[in-house]
Amino acid sequence: MIFDVLVIGSGPAGVQTLAGFAGKRLLLGLIDPGKVETQYSKLIPDKNFSEIRRSCRLQRRFFLGDKLEALKDWGTRLAAQMTPPRQYLLEGTRENFPFRSQTFNYFQTLAQGGLGSGWGAGVCTFNCAEMDEVGIDGTDMSLYYSKVARSIGVSLAPMDDTTSLVCELNPVQKPLKVDRNARALLEAYDKNRQGLNKAGFFLGRAPLAVLTEDREKNGIFRSAYPYHNMDYYSDSRGSVYRPAYTLRELLKEPGFEYFQGYLALNVTEREGLVSVICKPISAEETLILRARKVVLAAGALNTARLVAASYQVFGRKLPLLSNEVRFFPSINLSRVGRDPGIRKCSLAQLVGVLHGANQDRLISYLFSYESLLFFRLVREFPLPVGLGHLLAKAIVSSLTIATLHFPDRLTRLKWIRVLRPVAGKQLPELEADYGLTYREEERIIEAGERLKSHLFRLNAIPLRVINRGSGTAVHYGGTLPFEARGEPYVTCHLDGRLNGTKSIYIADSASWRFLPAKGPTLTIMANARRVAKEVVKTLVE
Repeated sequence: MIFDVLVIGSGPAGVQTLAGFAGKRLLLGLIDPGKVETQYSKLIPDKNFSEIRRSCRLQRRFFLGDKLEALKDWGTRLAAQMTPPRQYLLEGTRENFPFRSQTFNYFQTLAQGGLGSGWGAGVCTFNCAEMDEVGIDGTDMSLYYSKVARSIGVSLAPMDDTTSLVCELNPVQKPLKVDRNARALLEAYDKNRQGLNKAGFFLGRAPLAVLTEDREKNGIFRSAYPYHNMDYYSDSRGSVYRPAYTLRELLKEPGFEYFQGYLALNVTEREGLVSVICKPISAEETLILRARKVVLAAGALNTARLVAASYQVFGRKLPLLSNEVRFFPSINLSRVGRDPGIRKCSLAQLVGVLHGANQDRLISYLFSYESLLFFRLVREFPLPVGLGHLLAKAIVSSLTIATLHFPDRLTRLKWIRVLRPVAGKQLPELEADYGLTYREEERIIEAGERLKSHLFRLNAIPLRVINRGSGTAVHYGGTLPFEARGEPYVTCHLDGRLNGTKSIYIADSASWRFLPAKGPTLTIMANARRVAKEVVKTLVE
């Protein structure tokens, strides 16, 4: 069989690329490792966090893990932030996606849905200046943004001071209801709005890829968000968007075939067709699939790895983008010792915008803390366990975690390279180095001080600044950047086609030249729709 289009990767870019082909009577295929969680998901009741803590006999298993994974000291590794039901996202990555770095905390996954399976669901649109710097033709992007919004479901507050983060996005649902802690922060902001706005700070409810109304699409039913506060453990009722939901819809399409459990090893173009060599993760035999067009959507790191392995681009330094992020655990003084209420959410409650240097806007998300359990707080206190537990219990209803995200541009200090494969290895090893310039470090420190001053005016007292290392935001890009007449196999044409090829396209952020501070996932999905349209044009010519 010869497919019209093969897509590699089931993350946000991959499924939205395929959704762009739906209904066009094409033979479509998806190659994907497709790992799903089976150990804990069926154990978690469809109940709120407080009720589970009171009455669920199995809670120890999914809160702490069968091997007490949650209690391990992971240091600055990304696993430190993940609950046991989410740690499957990391399983098998060392063996299948070898990676080395002393300066970059990378995150890769074999999961169905890719990195979107652990996405925090924050949505933003890029403005014209940002898209120009990224390299995306923004002519029809508002159309693609709206198509994605219709596909995934987006909730937002249209009259908040931060609605510029999601310009021209339709259709949308009403915003999530914030908890008492976030409500107190908003009330403090309202009282100090004039001064905060003058200082370049704006606050509003966070736009999210979350349903606030029930909906059914193509026989797939998703419920309104239940406010169970279990978002770090389960995808209750399908309220928070995951790429797997779009995949389920695609499986109903005629002419679509899903090669689940397969890893793509090589792509080659010859005589008008592209061949993809892939293998099952759990076996050694290989499978060769052929298509008129192939779209790579394996994520910025692994798309670059696959291209380099296919065209023998070994040892060359390729650019790397990654948003820096800092964490500010804070105490909301107006909520110390107060009842947190029943209606709660683990996702971002609020979003702040800070106007920074070079016309950049920095983004801060504010989270309430409870469902990650007291023990994570207790081990941070320089106190005996008993006293630490009492302190944690007293402050948990007022604890606010603020993040601060920064834009990233290409420099010589940030790179990856694909090493020549070792005998017996299926995919070559990636090596990365990531360093900040002196000016970048200065701006991060200065912006952090400004955010702390804004938090003070919201009655939130920052306790410390936490830097978990570069790569922690899990926003990557830039490895095969847009360049209209760029060098073959290491750059992309503006339509998404890999330079040096006629039929291989890139739909993920590997092709971007810039990462704004805004979360990139919504734009990754919209750009994937744009690339799908470009591919369709070539198929009908």
